[in-house]
Amino acid sequence: MPIGNDPPDVLVSEDLFDDINNLSYSSSDDAFKNDQTGILYYLYVQYETGSLYKNEAVLDTSTAKSSNANPWGKIPQFTADVFHGGSYDSGTNTVSYQGKDYRFRLEWDDGNSENLIVAREY
Repeated sequence: MPIGNDPPDVLVSEDLFDDINNLSYSSSDDAFKNDQTGILYYLYVQYETGSLYKNEAVLDTSTAKSSNANPWGKIPQFTADVFHGGSYDSGTNTVSYQGKDYRFRLEWDDGNSENLIVAREY
């Protein structure tokens, strides 16, 4: 369970939000999907140098998982719902969804032993 801002929020830019809204969601793959090509997309946390991360999310294909040092996460249904049903607020870098504001975190799911990009109320 996150405490305060640990792990840190992952910044989602307005351009990234718009890109995600041009994709559908595949619940069987826990990923965003381009319906025309069938290509799956995940969110990655941008790697900067050493062990530093920019805490900015980027969208990339599943093949980047093995060729990229950037940590990535599967997209749970609720996170996809927030992206697809919400509106971006550039003043706070949050997504408003059903009357609440959300930011996103890369979190470890002990139960399934995998990383997730999770929408957390801000």
